[in-house]
Amino acid sequence: AAGGTKIRIQNLAFDKHLDLFSTMKIFFGKQQCHIIEVNTNEIICINQACKNDFEQLELSIQVNNNIWQLEQTYFQCKSNPMVFDWYPKKSIL
Repeated sequence: AAGGTKIRIQNLAFDKHLDLFSTMKIFFGKQQCHIIEVNTNEIICINQACKNDFEQLELSIQVNNNIWQLEQTYFQCKSNPMVFDWYPKKSIL
């Protein structure tokens, strides 16, 4: 399936001296979220894990062989999300 939802995960507070990012994986439910950008405080990934409208997918982070399940941290799926803001505010026409 084409497309997906770009998800920004912030306030992770990783130590910038640790080389975690080369082995890091993000999961929503059991589906991996494709990481497109990462720094010490933020990860941006593209999620295609939703199968049902309003499904709640639990967030987990894997580094090497360690998995951290973030309690009560979910991504809520919606078939027609509403966009309230965007950047950059330029026309592409």
